[in-house]
Amino acid sequence: MKNTFVSIFAIAIFNSLSVNHTFAQNNEAVKNYNLGVKASNNVNHQLAIEYYTIAIRNDSEFLSAHYNRGWSNYNMGYFQTAIKDFNEVIRINESYALAYNNRGLCYDELKEYDLAILDYEKSIELSPLDHRPYFNLGLTLMSQGQGKAAILCFDYCIDLNPLQADAYRNRGLVLELLNIDACEDFKSACLFGDKECCDWEKQKCN
Repeated sequence: MKNTFVSIFAIAIFNSLSVNHTFAQNNEAVKNYNLGVKASNNVNHQLAIEYYTIAIRNDSEFLSAHYNRGWSNYNMGYFQTAIKDFNEVIRINESYALAYNNRGLCYDELKEYDLAILDYEKSIELSPLDHRPYFNLGLTLMSQGQGKAAILCFDYCIDLNPLQADAYRNRGLVLELLNIDACEDFKSACLFGDKECCDWEKQKCN
């Protein structure tokens, strides 16, 4: 959903696992949470929100329900509401790295870039081997004209997940803006499935 010249989606993360009664105090909460997961998997985010809300009414400390409702609200474009959900996740567990990542995405959509950067950095601090917040931070830094810092983020992302085509693509775009040869990155992005980068490689590198 990032509205930048790179036209590549940021990475939001959904908890797709159903749970049993050992994860929550209330069987009604569990039942509605699992119905919410099913609706989310069917890309019916509005219905998912309704189920997660019922689960939360039955168990206000149900972290996964707050988290997934935030994810669904994000996908519906309800960014302020999603932030409230991720705030609740962080209140329940302040070390939940993905909640910071996803809250950062919401701040990005609201053009609150400083807050987004802080959240991505916190997510990285808590989970330094997860490539996704590095990628999202790189996109935000790109959109703010901080090309060299963005390249470092994509470097880390690629080190952790060397098959991620859009990390090569975006690093290549930044390199181009800095008048540095980007052919190797476009070639790698093409290799890992980015058709547009295949065209760029043909046009720019031969």
